[in-house]
Amino acid sequence: MIQQNQELKLTNSFSLRKDFSQEEMKKNLFEIKGIFDKQNLKMKSITTVSYSVKKDENNNIVSDTEIILTPEQKIDLSLLPDGFAKRREIHIVNALYTHYEGTNIGVQDIFVEISKYIKENNLQPVTSAYSVSEKPFEQPMNYVALDVYVGINPNAVWNYKEFYFWKYPRWG
Repeated sequence: MIQQNQELKLTNSFSLRKDFSQEEMKKNLFEIKGIFDKQNLKMKSITTVSYSVKKDENNNIVSDTEIILTPEQKIDLSLLPDGFAKRREIHIVNALYTHYEGTNIGVQDIFVEISKYIKENNLQPVTSAYSVSEKPFEQPMNYVALDVYVGINPNAVWNYKEFYFWKYPRWG
């Protein structure tokens, strides 16, 4: 079920944005898990945001994606792989929200459902979808629990044709 007027607030996080192939994304997440395990640290959440998909110079599909790590305790940036930056706060207001639990296969359906909801309700997204995985390193393999947020413009998109004819009526 999709809910309106929700908020996403991430504090004291670290982010890395770059073009990732599917394999590079998995490799980075496993590396991060290894660092957290070795340092006996706990991960509150991992948030991913994909901005675009394209082909790289070798014709492989890559996604311009941001990985946002939110640890449970304070950690030093130097522990993380190169490229990560400190993010004090990420705050999205007036967001659509939905929760998903299940297999990896069903995740895509959530994004289709949100897109359909946006179109049917004449809403205008102002952010990409933020997929928040709570306690990601504690979830069983092939199981996904996600909270998905999409920031929405406070006003519904108005119909340009209706506005135009209302403001400039045809004279008979």
